[in-house]
Amino acid sequence: MTDERDEALRATARLFGRLFLFELDEDTRLQLVEPEFAKALEQVGISVEPLEGEASLDDLAAQYFEAIVQPKTGGPPVQSLWTEGSYEGDSAVAVRKLAEAVGVEFDRGAARGAPHDHLGCLLLLWAETAGARPDVAERLESEHLEWAQVPLSTLARGGKGFYPDLGRATLAWLAEVLQPRAAG
Repeated sequence: MTDERDEALRATARLFGRLFLFELDEDTRLQLVEPEFAKALEQVGISVEPLEGEASLDDLAAQYFEAIVQPKTGGPPVQSLWTEGSYEGDSAVAVRKLAEAVGVEFDRGAARGAPHDHLGCLLLLWAETAGARPDVAERLESEHLEWAQVPLSTLARGGKGFYPDLGRATLAWLAEVLQPRAAG
């Protein structure tokens, strides 16, 4: 990976991680609709139209809840829930240990106390380790990110709107990150 590509992937992971973990507040919404930021988001397939248009923060919070916190199909994007059938499974323990090993602390206030193996946490941890600890990032890719293709596909099929767009864009990001490993 080139340095520019690496940094773009890390920056995207940080943004997507935040968007999966936290409801949009007014400051974040305003930042996302700024022309430079909006252009960058549209380049990865996320329309800011729902953020600029009629949608209020209450509407976006309801969409976040329905898409990320308590979706009607499949459950929240938590690895142990999707792969083991319950929260705080082996994957959550493994991610917590990886984070501790590299000195990363999780914000337990995120996503209503999101488990360590929540997709948002995984994206943020990957962003923190991809440059400084590629061995840990590679382990996250192979053991803790591949599973996310299924819930992201479910989210992406949710039609039009900010969160389905986020699902599609995250799937594309994931394909980009996993591509070198799959090709090698």
